[in-house]
Amino acid sequence: MEHHVDIDHPQNQPETVYTILDILDQDFQKRWRLEPFTETFKENEGGKRQMRISYIDNTVVEPPRTYLMVIKRMSTCEGIQRYYNHFSVKVINDDVIGHWSEWGAWGECSTVQPFCSRERERTCTAPSALYNAYCHGLPSETEPCECSG
Repeated sequence: MEHHVDIDHPQNQPETVYTILDILDQDFQKRWRLEPFTETFKENEGGKRQMRISYIDNTVVEPPRTYLMVIKRMSTCEGIQRYYNHFSVKVINDDVIGHWSEWGAWGECSTVQPFCSRERERTCTAPSALYNAYCHGLPSETEPCECSG
């Protein structure tokens, strides 16, 4: 499960650092992966950027839990963190992080010329058969091959 957070920073501001916090959870950094951990805008730099947050705790969440995240910003001239925005993320059993199987064998080369290709697949599996799994990445990949005929 991954959540995207958009930041729209105005120009003509002092250097500013954005970060995501869960004010109700002291173990926040043990359960969540932030990419990037902080987002920094240089002095007078404006623009849009995106931070990603994903739940990394492989334990089952029962009952489903909602986390309230707060985006804070701190400018270097003030030295004080200020509220920027907030959002909520719901973690449910379907969000158990799974593991990819090994890639299967490559299939036959398609006969549709001139774009011949073949495909192979893999399966995302959960730690327990009782739960659905979520894996990062794609379940199949395609590569070009020699067309026959």
